[in-house]
Amino acid sequence: MRKSVTARFVVYIASLLIIICGSLGLIAINTASNALINNIIQQLPAKAEDGANLVASKIAARLESVVTLSHMPGMESMDWSAQFAVLAKEQERLDFMHMGVATADGECRFTNGATANLLDRDYFMRALAGEACMSDPVINRVDGSLSFVFASPIYDDSEQVQGVLVGLSDSLELSEIAGSVTFGETGYAYILNKEGTTIAHPNISLVVNGDNDFENVKEDPSLAPLVELEKKMVAQQTGFGEYVYGGEVNYLGYAPIPGTLWSIAVTSTEKETLADVDKLRIAIVAITLIALLIGIIFAFVLGRIIGQAVGKISRNLDKVAAGDLTGEFDDKALERQDEFGVSARSLKQMITGLRNMVNSITNSSHEVAGASQQLAAQG
Repeated sequence: MRKSVTARFVVYIASLLIIICGSLGLIAINTASNALINNIIQQLPAKAEDGANLVASKIAARLESVVTLSHMPGMESMDWSAQFAVLAKEQERLDFMHMGVATADGECRFTNGATANLLDRDYFMRALAGEACMSDPVINRVDGSLSFVFASPIYDDSEQVQGVLVGLSDSLELSEIAGSVTFGETGYAYILNKEGTTIAHPNISLVVNGDNDFENVKEDPSLAPLVELEKKMVAQQTGFGEYVYGGEVNYLGYAPIPGTLWSIAVTSTEKETLADVDKLRIAIVAITLIALLIGIIFAFVLGRIIGQAVGKISRNLDKVAAGDLTGEFDDKALERQDEFGVSARSLKQMITGLRNMVNSITNSSHEVAGASQQLAAQG
């Protein structure tokens, strides 16, 4: 079965467009994907560092307020009535749940009338040693809720530590600070302490339950890639990594929080990161289809033009092959300045030459026949 020139043009040009557009599309998609991934490799750790500095500044401001309060007149007297007068006024202004003063033996009196011994608390011993500090989330001994404790030493006139001022803050406060650190539409931040325990997270239940992936991985081995990254976090490193969990690729940028042994992580997903690539892929497919349609129309029109020109020449050649030298050519074909015009003119010249040759032979044969008849008559 013979294929027409038009059909061949359509097939060739369509194939060429598919190859070119497909290749360029793949290159564009790969380039865009790599650019976006390289961008997030830079952005996530930077975002984590910004978040770490934000958390550090909030903690420092909170702790400084307790340190300042510990130096206010009346606090150094270790007279509870004088201290209570100061704390009752400042507690609401500083937005603490509870405030209290502990003596060197750990006995602490709080503004709500509760008492507790803090001698076994790490933050108390650090403050008693002269270090203003903030605790990890602990179950406080005032109302049994999960709290952060800010502690500052109280000095006497000889600059000796004689007691500790404590301020209890809701444990959710740190999660609220971390919650202000976001990335894209779904990215969020969370904070781990030096043991890898979650102390701030958008999912508050993880904080309340003291979630720890170092323990969780024993029951869920799929957490292993995440745990490797969190080990770097608790080692106070700054960096970037990716892990697969639940069939989804996730990205993680992390950085230590200055002035603490904590580390903050900022997350994002591959799906969100490469969302623009999906849009690019759709656009490339649409452009390819449009280009293919235009190419097919162009090939069809061009094929018909070429096919018609070749067809006219072919029909005249068929006539010549059949002995018909009455070939007809329209003026447009003969006036063309391209190869088809040259071919048409050459074919016309050939047919004209053949026609003249045939006429000459015919005339000669007639003359020979006439001469033969005359000779026969004379004989």
